[in-house]
Amino acid sequence: MRKPLILIFSITLLLLTTTNVHAQKEPKREELLEEALIVRYLPYILEVTDKLFMCERITNIKRLGGNRDHEVVIEVVTFEKAHMPPHDLFRIKLIDTPDKITVTDVNRTENISPEQLKKHCSYKE
Repeated sequence: MRKPLILIFSITLLLLTTTNVHAQKEPKREELLEEALIVRYLPYILEVTDKLFMCERITNIKRLGGNRDHEVVIEVVTFEKAHMPPHDLFRIKLIDTPDKITVTDVNRTENISPEQLKKHCSYKE
């Protein structure tokens, strides 16, 4: 009787000490919408930067004259390899209409400082 009890206790103790449960916070609706738009604009971002990028975010969006026409400003930080410097900050402005997406302006700040990188990548509204 003692051996099965010790075995059950040992298995329970093993499971309790090795099981890690991480509760993940569900993304907010706005975060999901921004992510969906970033995915929509990926080909245009890659065409402009021609590099790997991180810390992508939409900094401005506004409706233009038409019901479905929008001007969108996206910022991304590029890197060389393994997220290493030099880091360049790209601001890409595009017009999104139902039938096409057009890049209208590109602004590049080369070799941003570690402080600028930290500020940009830790952005939260």
